[in-house]
Amino acid sequence: MTRKIAAALLNLLRPAHDVLVEPLAAVFRDPEHSDAERLLATNLLAEFASQNPVILADLLMDADEKEFAVLYPRVQAHSERSVPMLVAEI
Repeated sequence: MTRKIAAALLNLLRPAHDVLVEPLAAVFRDPEHSDAERLLATNLLAEFASQNPVILADLLMDADEKEFAVLYPRVQAHSERSVPMLVAEI
């Protein structure tokens, strides 16, 4: 998917981000979905949950290598709130 198309898709979906986080998280975690579908869900979640360190930390714990690379910068931006959650999980 080109950056232009991805940006347009993101802008179209942004108004519904609150209702999309849960179904996108389900796609993100479902190994039955293709890698491309899961990565698209990851990118959308990174944007839609960018201000919610609880959701981001929860997703990061289930991420594979590619998904981790997308989510980690968002989690790191909220390190004061996300690190204690991640340490508690360990």
